Amino acid sequence: MQLTQGGSQQTAARRLGLPPGRYPAAAGFHVQRWARDGANPARLHAALHTLAAELDATPASDLIDYGRRRDALTAWSLPADDWHELATDLSGRQHARARVSTSWGERKRRVASVLVWARVTQGEYLFAPLVLQDSQASGRSELAQGGCIKRPAGAAPAILTTTTPLS
Repeated sequence: MQLTQGGSQQTAARRLGLPPGRYPAAAGFHVQRWARDGANPARLHAALHTLAAELDATPASDLIDYGRRRDALTAWSLPADDWHELATDLSGRQHARARVSTSWGERKRRVASVLVWARVTQGEYLFAPLVLQDSQASGRSELAQGGCIKRPAGAAPAILTTTTPLS
């Protein structure tokens, strides 16, 4: 975004719909630190220009508007009736011992909603509307920091798992 339109990281974050605060700045810090090391600035510059040229050469009809997806899913979560139907089906597939100890309640519905949002938007789960709402309400997100969701070491942002299996 900064390459094509200029401006600060904060401006780019605002245009992308990212919340103000430490997340965009922290991500920028890591990239900037990496880019100061040896040949990395030239590699990063070349990679960004290659990506920009590839995007410019791609017909607009073939590009996915992830921002539009994020906008469309701003207030979305798995509907309670659909979650109940899904949970009933999944519960029926469990071994009897696991079925007794598995809670398919509201918290798991919300975690599943965050996982779906991250997959569909290819967005960082920390920016999922449910996580952000949770953070704004309490100053800390139970969904993001309560051990519900984790990213395997070295995985891309959209590759997530739950700390307790959904099934």
